[in-house]
Amino acid sequence: MGVSGDMRLWIAAVKPPIYNSVLVPILLGSSAARFDGYAVDVIFSLKLAVAAILLLTWCNISNDVFDSMTGVDEDKKESYVKVTGSFWGCLIASKICLIVSMCMFWSFSSKLDDNRIITQLIASAVIAYLYQGPPFRLSYKGVGEILTFFAFGPVGTPVFYYFQAPRSQATSTLIICSILVGITTSMILFGSHFHQVDQDFKSGKMSPIVRLGTARGSQVLLASTVMCYLLVFTFSLLGVLPLSSTICTLVAVPLARSMLTLVMNHHSEPEKNSAAENVRSQVSSCVPSLRLCLTASWQVSALWTRCCYFRRMLTKVFQGILISESTQHEPAY
Repeated sequence: MGVSGDMRLWIAAVKPPIYNSVLVPILLGSSAARFDGYAVDVIFSLKLAVAAILLLTWCNISNDVFDSMTGVDEDKKESYVKVTGSFWGCLIASKICLIVSMCMFWSFSSKLDDNRIITQLIASAVIAYLYQGPPFRLSYKGVGEILTFFAFGPVGTPVFYYFQAPRSQATSTLIICSILVGITTSMILFGSHFHQVDQDFKSGKMSPIVRLGTARGSQVLLASTVMCYLLVFTFSLLGVLPLSSTICTLVAVPLARSMLTLVMNHHSEPEKNSAAENVRSQVSSCVPSLRLCLTASWQVSALWTRCCYFRRMLTKVFQGILISESTQHEPAY
C-alpha cells in the first residue's frame, strides 16, 4: 500500500470531524456563561480544549481496542489497532491520554473551589467507559445514544459553564444549551450506524439502526433534526436564547436538507454509504454547523453573524471571541 493509502487510513482512524463533539460543549458552555453576564477567559478555554481533546482521544482509541476484542471491527481497516498493528500499544496510549487529560482538568478545577466540576467530569468519563468498556459494553445493547446524550449534554456541557462561572447556579440558558449539545452529539453517533448495520448485526451489537431498521432510523434522524431547529426557534422567542441564534442556525438549513435527502434516499445502501461514509459525514457536517452558528450568536453582536462561516474552521470561533473580548474594557458580571 502506498503512502497516500496509509495516510487515508490514519485520517480515518483519527476521525478529525468527531473532535467538534468535544469542542462544542466548551464553546456553548462558555458562550452560555458569557450570555448570562460572566467574563470568559479565552486562553483558559484553549487549555480546556487541549484536555478535552485528550479525553476524547482516549475514548476513540479505547473504543477501537474494545471493538477488536469482540470482532465487531473485523472489516474495519481504519481501526487504530489495525492501522498500528499493536493492541497493547493502543491500549497504553489510550490510558496515557486519559491520565494526562484528567490531571489537567484536576489542576484547573482545584483552583476554582467548585466540586461540581471534577465530579461531573469523572461522571462523563465513567459514562464513556460504560458505553464500550468490558464487562458492560452498553452500546452493544442499543443504549449508546442515551449515554452519549448525558455524557456530552446535561453532564458534560455544564462543566465548561462552571469553569467560566464557578459556584454559579445553572440557568435556563445552560439547561437548553446542554440539551441541544446532547441531542446533536447523539445524532452524530446515530448517523454513524447506517453504513455498518450488517456488521453490527453479525457481531451481536444491537445498535438502534439494527433494532429499528434503516427505514425507521432515517425517520428518527429526520425527527431529531427538526426537533433541534424547533427548540432553537422556540427558546429564542421565549428569550432563553438570543434571537440572533435563530438567524444564525438558518445558515445550517441547506446542510440539514442535504443530509436528510441522502439518508432518506440511501439509508438501505450500506455499500454506498461505506464508500465515503456519506451519512456519517453529512451528519457530522450539518450538526456542528447548527451548533457553531448558535455559538456565534452568543459570542458576538448581530454584526458578526457572518462568522457562521467558521463551521469549517473551528479556530475562527476563538478568534471571534478574542476580537469580542478585546473591544470590551470592562468585564461583564
